Amino acid sequence: RDSYDAVGDQLVSIIKANTNLRWIGFYLAHSHAAVGSTWTAGRMRTPQVSTWQFLRSEGWGLAPIFLGRQFVGGAANPEWTEANGMIDGNHAANLAATVGIEAGATLYIDFEAGGVAQSPPALTYLRGWANAVLTRGYRPGTYCSRMDVAGISATVPNIVIWYYGITNHQPAVFDEATQQLQLPHQSTWTNPTQGEWVAPGSIAWQFAWYNSQRDLHGVNFSRGPAAGFHHFEPIDFDAARVVDPSHPE
Repeated sequence: RDSYDAVGDQLVSIIKANTNLRWIGFYLAHSHAAVGSTWTAGRMRTPQVSTWQFLRSEGWGLAPIFLGRQFVGGAANPEWTEANGMIDGNHAANLAATVGIEAGATLYIDFEAGGVAQSPPALTYLRGWANAVLTRGYRPGTYCSRMDVAGISATVPNIVIWYYGITNHQPAVFDEATQQLQLPHQSTWTNPTQGEWVAPGSIAWQFAWYNSQRDLHGVNFSRGPAAGFHHFEPIDFDAARVVDPSHPE
C-alpha cells in the first residue's frame, strides 16, 4: 500500500524476516504540493529516528517516490513548465533531506499515466525536476509506463528508470505457502522476444498489481510459526537489478 500507516514498523519487520522481499517504495509526497506523507511523518521510536532511518536499520532497500504533476483529464497539464519542475524538484529534495535520505540517493518522480514521452510539456517539466534534484545532490529517477521508457531516456540522459508493465490478467506471483515472490525470468531484462516485459536501460519494473478490481486482491503475510497471517491489500510487486534502487550504481 501507499500508506505507511497500513504497514507500520512491526509488520514491515515481519515481512523482512519471513519473505524474500528486499526493497520497498518510500513516498516523499502523494502530491506535488504535499508537505510530506505517512512515510515522512515523525513516529515515536526508541531511539528516535525517521522511518527512512528505521527501514535502513532493518536492512531494507528503498526507492524514494515523489508524485509529480499529472495529466489532467487525459490532457497535458498546463502546470507542466520547467519552472514548476524546478520548484517540485527542490521540494522533493527538501523532503528527502528532512528524513535523512543521504546525498547521492536516487529520487523517483511518479507519473501514473502513460504518454509522458509524447507530451513536450511533460518532458519540459521533467527536465526542470531532474535538474533541480541533481543540483541538490540527489540523482533523478522516474517511475513511468513502459511505453515512455525510450522517450524519457532520450530526453533526460542518465535518468534512472523504474517502469510498470502489467498484464491484463494478474497471475499469482507470491507463493503464500513459502512466502516467496516468484520473479520473472532474468532473461526478460534483455531478451526482446519477451515482449512487453522488456525495457532496455531500466533499473526496476512493477510486474504485478493486486487489488479488488483485478484477478487477485491481496496476499497473506505470515507472522511466523503458529502466529497466523496478516492480510494485505492492495499491493504492488516489483523487481530490480539491484537490492537498493536508491543507489542503482
